[in-house]
Amino acid sequence: MERRRYTAFLVLSIMMLAFTWACGGGETTPEGGNASPAASPAASTSATPAPDASPAATTPAAGGDTSTTNATISKEDAQKLFLGRCRACHGEDGKGNKAVAPEVPNFTSAAWHAKEKDKELYDAIANGKGSGKGAMPKWNGLLKPEEMQGLVEYVRSLKK
Repeated sequence: MERRRYTAFLVLSIMMLAFTWACGGGETTPEGGNASPAASPAASTSATPAPDASPAATTPAAGGDTSTTNATISKEDAQKLFLGRCRACHGEDGKGNKAVAPEVPNFTSAAWHAKEKDKELYDAIANGKGSGKGAMPKWNGLLKPEEMQGLVEYVRSLKK
């Protein structure tokens, strides 16, 4: 009986560590590393620097859409950001982890890409979406506008 409890405790501990690792665990620094392992999307944003207000970061994207910007990060940096911040719910391949977030979209689906506009995707990243289990957290204030725009472009690159 004692051995079963120990085994259950060990398995749960490993699972918790895996989920913590998959969630990224902290704020991303400009170099792509983690600034603090305890930071999370729900953490206070008072210590987070204000988003870059340079002209490039506030230039509206095509069509005059002021919610997204033309400024972006490299695809490699966007992929690192996705894997560090989004993988737990959206999966490494973008198909989604239904066990964690039941309503998460499949980013490889051409049908999803056809109906989802860049502005809607940017707004979901910036302001969050949904409620309850698997709700999309709000990243505005934790990520810079060019990082959120980079995530939009990275998600678009996952289309099959």
